[in-house]
Formats: sequence, structure tokens, C-alpha cells
Amino acid sequence: MGRIISSFLTGVFQGIRQVVTNVREGVVSFGLTDVVYYCSDDGETRVRAQVYSQVLLAMQQYLTEPNVKIHLFGHSLGVTIVHDFLFGLFKKDHEPDFVKHNQGGPWTSPEFQKWRDKAQSGELTVGGVSLAASQLPLMVMRKQVMIDKLYSHQGLDPADIGVVSTGIQVKFFYDVDDVLGFSSRNLYSPNDAMMDIQVDVGDTPQSAHTGYWKNETVIRETAQLFYDYAS
Repeated sequence: MGRIISSFLTGVFQGIRQVVTNVREGVVSFGLTDVVYYCSDDGETRVRAQVYSQVLLAMQQYLTEPNVKIHLFGHSLGVTIVHDFLFGLFKKDHEPDFVKHNQGGPWTSPEFQKWRDKAQSGELTVGGVSLAASQLPLMVMRKQVMIDKLYSHQGLDPADIGVVSTGIQVKFFYDVDDVLGFSSRNLYSPNDAMMDIQVDVGDTPQSAHTGYWKNETVIRETAQLFYDYAS
């Protein structure tokens, strides 16, 4: 009997070891490296320059329009980048690092400032914001201003990212099997315009982190959100 139990426990521990190995090598090593990179000065500058330039290039044709509304979808680290992008545009009495430190270069940083001016004047507003596999709970510790807010139980202010609606304007999607995705609504205060939505996008840690793009609930809820704020 002792030998049977010993063999059974060995099999269990080997199974657990394999699961841990798969998570470490298949998810954490790929899913956390970009987070670590973005937390560095060089990484933040390069990632923002690349992503912001693509978004601003797509927005450029609307720069002269008097009323522009932007809808955004972010996944994984993209959730943090969406937050930072909107924070730089809508936070009042704030000079964004992207402009102050010229993170985007000779075209992108001045272009960002033009859109910030439109945001501050009310000519640019936020529509629907759909965010999947949020890593914001991990990323709030990278900036002292956010740490101070959470320490004082204030929470992050949704108005700082242009969220001012009385209805649901932001949807966070998360899967409990996703080790790198978290519900994030409670980071903000007030958070009446935000909703956490639990979904089942995969049965393994890796598929649970990457499966949001094809999940029917994510697609349907995002489409409805963007439709609700289309006008």
C-alpha cells in the first residue's frame, strides 16, 4: 500500500511540475518580459513611440474635425498602453512624459500634443474602451503618483483617462485561468462607468491569455459598447 501511495504521489508531483513548467515557459517568460521591458525607461520610450505613432497616423485625417470620438481596444500590456495614451491626452494640469521627454520623436510627440490640446478643449472625447487580460494591477506600482492614490484609498480617477459617462463606458474582460489577466475595475474610483466581465476563453494558462480575440462574449460586448457610444 505504501508503495502504491508513493507512486501515486510521485505522479501527482510530476504532473504539477509539468504544469508549472508550462506556465513558466509558455506564459510567464513571454507574457511578462514585455511588462518588464515597458517598465524600463528605454522600453517605455520605444514601445510608446511605436504604438502611439501608429494610432496617431490613423487619427491624423480627423485632426481638423471639431468633434472627434475615439474608441479603443487593448489586450494584455496593450491595456496599460491604452491607459497611458488616454492619461496623456485627458489628464488636466499635466505635461505628459511623451511630450516632455520627446519620447515619440520629431513628428509623433508634437502630433500627440495637438490631440492633447483638442482633448483639453473638448474637441476630442472618449467613446467605448474595451480591455482584455488587463495587467494594470501589476503596473500601478511603476509610478509614484498611482501608488500615492491607492495608498490614500482614492483610486485612479476615470476622468483622467477621459471616462466621464454615467453609463458603462469601460469593460474589462478576464479569465480566471489567465495568470496574466486581472479584473481591474476596483483600481478606479468612482468606477460606476466601468464593468468587469468574467469570460472563459481557454482552458490552459496560455490559451486563457490569448483567446480573447475570438471569444464570442468579448466580441459581442465590445461591439455593443462601441455601438452605444457611436454618436
